[in-house]
Amino acid sequence: MKTLHLIVITTVSIGFALVWHFANFYDFEPSTTDDPFGINATVSYVHNLKISCIRQPCGPLNAFGLSYTSQKPVQLISYNICGGIYCIKQGNFASYGRGGTPDSPVWGGGTTLGEIPWKVGDIVDIRLKVQPVTIKENGDIVPEPEKTMFIDLGQSKITERID
Repeated sequence: MKTLHLIVITTVSIGFALVWHFANFYDFEPSTTDDPFGINATVSYVHNLKISCIRQPCGPLNAFGLSYTSQKPVQLISYNICGGIYCIKQGNFASYGRGGTPDSPVWGGGTTLGEIPWKVGDIVDIRLKVQPVTIKENGDIVPEPEKTMFIDLGQSKITERID
């Protein structure tokens, strides 16, 4: 009987630990598929990624990266990318960039994702937490945190890119 109790307690403990582990990585914060900013995001395996290096010359770096563009100015606050049973999330950072033309503005940015078990061709789900920003006449960027949204961009196929 002691063995049965021990097995039940161990099984419940392992089950709880697994649920906690996946819940910790898969952000269950409510998200929406409504995208008023016109955001597009992709995960790519990038060859010769251009990064800042302390020492020059900087050798080629091959890494997975998240790239995004937006038709309206936004600031990327966090991301949550899941594929299969593996998820990566990064929060509490701010990334934004400028691009496009005055007639067709496109905002964009990106970040490297670190060690991930996926490969080119795998399907991942991408969710981004963004907040709109206002650009003042002097070029200052003013975030609008009260309008922060967690947007589910759906499935995306990991691509390969050479910079």
